[in-house]
Amino acid sequence: MGVPVLTAGRPLRVGLVVVPYLLGCAVFSAVYSAHRGRLPDRLATHFSGSGHADGFSSANTLLISALALLVVTGLVFGACAYAIEVTRNGWRGLMALAYLMAGFLGYLHCSVVLVNAGHKDSADQVRLSLWELATALGVSALAGGLGLLLGTLLAPAERKPAGPAAALRPRLDLGERESAVWTRTVGSRPLLVLGIAIAGAGAGLSAAAGWTAGVITLVSGVLCIAAAPGARITVDRHGITAVPAWLPFPRLHIPLERVTSADSRNIRVFQGFGGWGYRVRGGASGLVLRSGDALVARLVNGSEFVITVDDAATAAQLLNALVVRDGRPADQGG
Repeated sequence: MGVPVLTAGRPLRVGLVVVPYLLGCAVFSAVYSAHRGRLPDRLATHFSGSGHADGFSSANTLLISALALLVVTGLVFGACAYAIEVTRNGWRGLMALAYLMAGFLGYLHCSVVLVNAGHKDSADQVRLSLWELATALGVSALAGGLGLLLGTLLAPAERKPAGPAAALRPRLDLGERESAVWTRTVGSRPLLVLGIAIAGAGAGLSAAAGWTAGVITLVSGVLCIAAAPGARITVDRHGITAVPAWLPFPRLHIPLERVTSADSRNIRVFQGFGGWGYRVRGGASGLVLRSGDALVARLVNGSEFVITVDDAATAAQLLNALVVRDGRPADQGG
């Protein structure tokens, strides 16, 4: 059917992705410690295109910023490996990119220490040649190749597909004067993990380069964490309503008269909608906070409105019953 097989084993995936960053921290710390006595008080840490030093910092700042960048980048890749559903090819690509970045960052920071060593009088004369950059690219390519190889040899097990769902009744039995309300709260673990990673990156940048450099990243992470509790979804005689779990607004509402029928469907965030949040794509729109079970309402204009939420089948049954009671035959083939 052309459906890509997803991987299981999140702890294994996280461990494999994070390992090169831990090794990078260990190697950089060893190089820094071995040459600490030969480093000037004011290190050259940024270089122009010609290789001449044009930015400086203290040795301690270099140590903190280099380790923070390696740790935060590793956390971001680890968060992606944990939170995002990936295919086997996607897993290999993620491994290759994670190892490539670890190799590049680790080698470049070690190079900065080595070119500064022995210039205790003045860091103004320090140069980082283009050969060092070329070597860093070569090392990163080798590391990326290693990541691709490990991603192929140590691929997590294929996740077993769910068995066929039991046949669902197209709608609930709802009397003429009966009232029913269905409500659920849906959160987003990927947004929470991503928010923690981004906030950690912001905190690392703030510690290494000052609050001005890290405040925007930190605020972005906090906003992701705030959005992680998700939304409360309600289906009743008024239609479909979604509001934030911790605020009465903004409010997303699809009136019942716009719905022709509903069903439930298993969706994948990136394959179907390209990301989390309120999405509009290819004749469909909706609130997509995670992969999995989703309520799919077909609208009078031929488009679909999708909300990822548990127990979506019951919500779809209720919607179909409400549509029929409203005098419009629901499409029971959905």
